[in-house]
Amino acid sequence: MTSVTVHGICATDVKVNTKEDIATDVTLTRDLSGCDTFKTQRSLTSPLAIITGLQYPLSKLIGSTQTCNYKFDNQKKHMTSATCTEKHIFLPFSYQNTYGISSLVYNVL
Repeated sequence: MTSVTVHGICATDVKVNTKEDIATDVTLTRDLSGCDTFKTQRSLTSPLAIITGLQYPLSKLIGSTQTCNYKFDNQKKHMTSATCTEKHIFLPFSYQNTYGISSLVYNVL
């Protein structure tokens, strides 16, 4: 499945966690670096200002994923809650592309 976000059209994995008459608990997961408008930027200075002359696109140094969970009312057939988490990790200082310098953005709608 593809989905449009602020990062453009992205390949999206959809998991239905709970289903009654309708899917009442759904999780969407996307690798933001695969989105069609994920911004590739160049900088002469690294984001940490340690390395000068950096000509590599910064977006290739950062791994970004987004996970959203949506809950729906089975009888009224409308969304009751949504939570989204984005994780951005600076890959050169990461361990197994998971642990290291990262930021976590958490939104509850």
